[in-house]
Amino acid sequence: MSDIQNIYSSIPASIPKELFEDILITDRFKIERIVSKGHASPEGFWYDQDENEWVLLLKGRAGLLFEGGDGVVELGPGDYINIPAHVKHRIEWTDPDRETVWIAGIYEKASGSTCKQEFLPMTDHPWFWDVEASHILTLRWFYPSNLKETFIFAR
Repeated sequence: MSDIQNIYSSIPASIPKELFEDILITDRFKIERIVSKGHASPEGFWYDQDENEWVLLLKGRAGLLFEGGDGVVELGPGDYINIPAHVKHRIEWTDPDRETVWIAGIYEKASGSTCKQEFLPMTDHPWFWDVEASHILTLRWFYPSNLKETFIFAR
């Protein structure tokens, strides 16, 4: 398979609007790359999505605000958060001096599963997505001697 691409390629020098790029779309979930540079949600605007969204920040920095939360949640490289459907949130700021590169996994809640908001630092370890035959989407990353994985989506 020679379809290898790089998540950091094709980033324009000037980014007047946030850049959204679909990486993988199925009937059950979507993975997209988001590139920001000094962007924020418009004043008074709140995202209120029908789907769950899992976001991994790869490069740069960003501040998210959740309605009813305790303040801005700051994300740096390797940090990720799961945002359940209809949890109102907004982007308060992204790094104005360099690109902020995100990976977002948008998915429906699987029947019988639970979905909770979580914020866990990942540091700078290699990672990859794994789509298994049973429609399970998993993020796996390696530490020096063992495999860690985070369950993302199941049918």
